Amino acid sequence: IVKKTGSGERISEIGRPDFLYTSRAPRFVSTAPSYAYIKIAEGCDNKCAYCIIPKLRGRYRSRNAADIVRETENLCRVGIKEIVLVANDTTAYYSDRNSSSGLPELLERLNNIEKLRRIRIMYMHPARISGKLVEKMNSLSKTASYFDIPLQHTDGDILKKMGRPPFEKAL
Repeated sequence: IVKKTGSGERISEIGRPDFLYTSRAPRFVSTAPSYAYIKIAEGCDNKCAYCIIPKLRGRYRSRNAADIVRETENLCRVGIKEIVLVANDTTAYYSDRNSSSGLPELLERLNNIEKLRRIRIMYMHPARISGKLVEKMNSLSKTASYFDIPLQHTDGDILKKMGRPPFEKAL
């Protein structure tokens, strides 16, 4: 590839997007010392009209819940007090495993980590915010009580142009 590009040839080589991070990988925390981001899934199945993520990152792949708990415990041992759960669509967590209770169950497991003080969830699509998720978030003492939903998800016309389900079909 280096020889080809050196001679001016344009190269595009992308392997199969199937990587999924685990807690065994070395971790560098680049945030303030009190919080860290934890990626709970890779890829995306939404296929929005404007987005290339499914082609670059592949299909949605949820990390194993036990591995996420282990990573959180490791981070808490070095002083992290708050974790921020992220994915291209966090509310789709475990949907690739035919489970709609993945995120509520993960939150409950994380809530049981003694040294952890706060759990935040980012990038929530309203079409997957279930009553069960809302109830679980409300019942757990460490879960931040807000929904991180992009503004465009409140407009049906924009969602239609994006190729996403309308907000009205959520909840």
